Amino acid sequence: MSSFRIRPHFVHEEEKTTDQFQASVIRHIEEDEPGILIKTFPDYLTLVIPDENQHFWSPQLNLSLEPAAGSGTQVTGTYGPNTNVWSMFLYGYLTGFCLAGVSTVFAISKWVVSGWTTGFWIAGFFIAVLIALYVTAQIGQKLAAQQTFQLHEAYERAIGKSIVVS
Repeated sequence: MSSFRIRPHFVHEEEKTTDQFQASVIRHIEEDEPGILIKTFPDYLTLVIPDENQHFWSPQLNLSLEPAAGSGTQVTGTYGPNTNVWSMFLYGYLTGFCLAGVSTVFAISKWVVSGWTTGFWIAGFFIAVLIALYVTAQIGQKLAAQQTFQLHEAYERAIGKSIVVS
């Protein structure tokens, strides 16, 4: 499960219809996996760690269920932190990229007109912030690895087969 991706994921197909597959996974998780909670929405499931065992980096497994060719279901699973943590990183990346881009454009414009500018230092700072965000996300993934494995194994037991995460 160790990956350099920000949000590891998998895609696979099941022979059951979307409703049958969803009901099967819900039944198994609720009956046989006391350490996992499941949140249900139409064509969407989220497996989470119970509140008493959660920490800042606790992952959740989001499962998107779409009808596949024939009568099957295409399942797309994505591992990630709590929605609030993910939003914080998402907005951090967006802000960092925008500020790095603006400061780079400003620095290049100023450099073309009058030579060296401190704008390059500002752009470098925001690039360093982006790198720090990425490294922090990777550290968070490593801190959440045990719970990520717990979610993955519970899902594999629920569907009765092994799934490769990329």
